[in-house]
Amino acid sequence: MLSAPAAIRPAGSTRTPWRRSRHGLPTEGYASKSWDGLENTPIDILITVCDSAAGEACPVYLGSAVRGHWGLPDPAHVAGSPETVEAAFEATYTALEKRVRRLLALPVETMSRSELAEALDCIGTETL
Repeated sequence: MLSAPAAIRPAGSTRTPWRRSRHGLPTEGYASKSWDGLENTPIDILITVCDSAAGEACPVYLGSAVRGHWGLPDPAHVAGSPETVEAAFEATYTALEKRVRRLLALPVETMSRSELAEALDCIGTETL
């Protein structure tokens, strides 16, 4: 499974590669990018994660993707002490990690599009 994170209005380069490294994730080559650059990339599953993304229009070329929404507050908008900001990023990381693990456990090869869409929405609405 290949992940291609993108945004309607990308913020620029990701600000904290050390957050990824502390979770054992690669840190090189990451940047916030527009999904306009994915026009020729086949996308099977599209999951929006920011609270504000659920109501935004997706490009037409993404029309055939099975969609789900896993709304979470954007930790980049949290104000406060460094500890408060870090706690927000960690909470978001933890929630996404749990949801991705649930996604990877699904038998997607044998699910219909509607079953997959329902499962994605269920994962996105579970209390974590």
